[in-house]
Amino acid sequence: MSEGIKLPFKIVATNAKRIADALVSSCHSLVIVGSVRRCTQQCGDIELLAVTKKGADLFGNENGWPLIDDAIEVMIGSKMISKAIKDGPRQKQFELPIAIKLDLFIVPEDEWAVALALRTGPKEYSRALVTERNRGGLLKNGCVVRHGKVWRKNIDGDPTGEPLPVESEVDFLDRYCGGYVLPGHRRFEFNPNKRG
Repeated sequence: MSEGIKLPFKIVATNAKRIADALVSSCHSLVIVGSVRRCTQQCGDIELLAVTKKGADLFGNENGWPLIDDAIEVMIGSKMISKAIKDGPRQKQFELPIAIKLDLFIVPEDEWAVALALRTGPKEYSRALVTERNRGGLLKNGCVVRHGKVWRKNIDGDPTGEPLPVESEVDFLDRYCGGYVLPGHRRFEFNPNKRG
């Protein structure tokens, strides 16, 4: 989420697609999220969510090297993006020539569905997805979201047992958060008097 400069959707979406196209072959899954996915009129950044592929040795054995790192180096060399501002294993951030930032969020495949819903936003809607209904949010009572998964919670509010099933973003929203809402229609205003 960006607080600074905002650009028209069409400019940001065009750049987001160009960047996604440059990264897609190094990913099992890749999607544009955030304000671009919600098609907001003015966007302050580009956010991508990815499940990356790992490199393989001559015998086809995965060697652990994320292929996305090679794609990023090519993009830096071609001046499509700057050197990384943040360069962690789960989040990378870059300056773009159009004066906004690119945030790349990397998750394991089993966290994809929940991460897609949360990273699409907006911020208050994402917050509601991890807040139980009896506390004014959208999440089914008795559940907790941790590490990209939904769990039953114990009396202390911590995850207990095995993660609950989540097949897709639609499944997560339908099963645990009151129903799927199209990205462009996702809004939420916390009301402490409204509890479910």
